Amino acid sequence: MTVPPALAALDVADPEAAEQVAGQLRDIGTSELQLAQEVARLEERQARLDIRAPVAGPVLGLQVTTPRAVLRPADPVAYMIRRTARW
Repeated sequence: MTVPPALAALDVADPEAAEQVAGQLRDIGTSELQLAQEVARLEERQARLDIRAPVAGPVLGLQVTTPRAVLRPADPVAYMIRRTARW
């Protein structure tokens, strides 16, 4: 870890204060890493809240019609008819 010039100057003036500031910087770095991990975890969780169709096409037999409905794993949510390109 490189020492910022202000901290180096503080180290010369007051070694005890410099040690305290260095400890606070370490704590902040640890907190920053933990918060970055938490943000990544929450973004992944949020991405799983939306249901996206794997193909384009009309939806048939939609089973869920209310917001914030709870789904069980492997239960069908809707049936889709794949739209094919017409050439």
